[in-house]
Amino acid sequence: MTGELILDAPDGVLEGVGLYWRYEKWLRRNEGRLHSTVGVSGAISAVRRELFRPIPQGVLLDDLYWPLQVVMQGRRVVYDEGAIAYDRLPERARDEFLRKVRTLSGNFQLAAVLPQALLPWRNPIWAQFVSHKLLRLAVPWVLLAVLLASASLEGPLYHIAFAVQVLFYGLALLVLGGVRRPRWRVATAAAGFVVLNAAAWLAFWIWICGRTDGAWRKVAYDLSLPPD
Repeated sequence: MTGELILDAPDGVLEGVGLYWRYEKWLRRNEGRLHSTVGVSGAISAVRRELFRPIPQGVLLDDLYWPLQVVMQGRRVVYDEGAIAYDRLPERARDEFLRKVRTLSGNFQLAAVLPQALLPWRNPIWAQFVSHKLLRLAVPWVLLAVLLASASLEGPLYHIAFAVQVLFYGLALLVLGGVRRPRWRVATAAAGFVVLNAAAWLAFWIWICGRTDGAWRKVAYDLSLPPD
């Protein structure tokens, strides 16, 4: 079982990451309605003792490893919107970027540690797992291919597509460059999109080089209360 994790996101880039988290929760909610959610929030989750399987040392995504083990035993992992936890994103976009690099490299690692999850006859939520956790890892490469293709091909359609992409990435760079409260929400969404996909691109190289353990360090939060 997993619950509703509500994230407090600062303005700017991390506001866009917060928008992505709302989409992620929408996916999990509907996966649970269809059959079983893919992964859980580590901050709010529970499992029956008899269904739990030991987590191998070094596994980064324990909150994905054991839910898949539960599902492959013929049980469900449900999403309970009535169970609520609160957390906040770090103040600096760099800290969130490095955290995403670590978790996304964990997706690559999981495919090697739990290969039976890649088999549709072993994994009842194979389609959800592949589309939700694995295909997202290919998105940065697809985006790069689309950008290069639209820049090099002739024709009005390709020119328009290239201009739209330049505008989109330009808005993202504007926010990443330090604009605290951009006028358009699409700008923060673009910045969050770029951060997440840049992390997915870097995660591949971190994983392939065997450096996942050093990809991220714990973030020290300022826990002091604001003055009255």
